[in-house]
Amino acid sequence: MWYVVQVATGQEQSAVDMICEAAAGSAALKECFCPHYKTGEKCDGVWETVEKVLFPGYIIVVTNQVERVEQGLRGVKAFTRLLGNDKAFIPLSKGEVAWIDAFTQKDNRTVQMSEGYVDGGKLVITAGPLLHHEGLIRKVNHRKKRAYLQVKMFGRMINAEVGLAIRRKS
Repeated sequence: MWYVVQVATGQEQSAVDMICEAAAGSAALKECFCPHYKTGEKCDGVWETVEKVLFPGYIIVVTNQVERVEQGLRGVKAFTRLLGNDKAFIPLSKGEVAWIDAFTQKDNRTVQMSEGYVDGGKLVITAGPLLHHEGLIRKVNHRKKRAYLQVKMFGRMINAEVGLAIRRKS
């Protein structure tokens, strides 16, 4: 099962490192990651590919022993909180897990850049993870090379950014 851990925004990777260190040698934690996405950024007048956090303030743990993981989080010297309600920790739904799996790979939880073009005011994706997922796109920022998505994640609708390079407009 996949669970969401809330962490301090900007501290996602250090929280992942601390959780993995605390769980070293334990079979309770199968995977712990902070999903990222690749995008372009201009640095000193040159476009460079950079990685940014996909869901700021959240990381994902994969476990079949959530209670053991929750106990292990108590030993982490950073803000970490498993999402849930008063009765239980709530795992991600099959659809939410499928979305993350469709856009990333197990050993590389980074959404790659997509490519496309605009034809007569209509966005056409030609390559990348957004191919055949154009319906998720709510807005495109050509200058920042980003697509803004609205997806159901963590039990609610959230806005997310992913990289999108528009190659041409006609």
